Amino acid sequence: MTADEFSQSEDGKATASAHDHSLGRPPAACVDPVAEVCPYLPPAPCVRAMEDSAHASARRVLQTLLNVDIDDANSVERFQNRRRRDADLHGMMEKAISDTVWGAAKVAVAAMVVLAILHIKEILAWFGKH
Repeated sequence: MTADEFSQSEDGKATASAHDHSLGRPPAACVDPVAEVCPYLPPAPCVRAMEDSAHASARRVLQTLLNVDIDDANSVERFQNRRRRDADLHGMMEKAISDTVWGAAKVAVAAMVVLAILHIKEILAWFGKH
């Protein structure tokens, strides 16, 4: 990097213009990103601890809410199978309800047609009056 690519931060440290791009944050105090650790980046052990903590939290939530252990492949497979069976059952129930509704609608239309045929003279007379 050339001297033109560096600016000075508010605390007087030299910063690279490449750091301005990172997440819209103010430039970090890094002259050489490889040799010097940027203050806004957590150290590797902290990152690992945060990842482990997030994984443990997600695992507890999934175990509590969905009864699945994300670290056990058999548990995940059983969960997926349960979800597939539930989806199949819901699909069958929706089809049965839909078929029942259509069946009821067909019976109602058929009943109205039969009533219309039985009372055709009265219906024609009604239309003739108006």
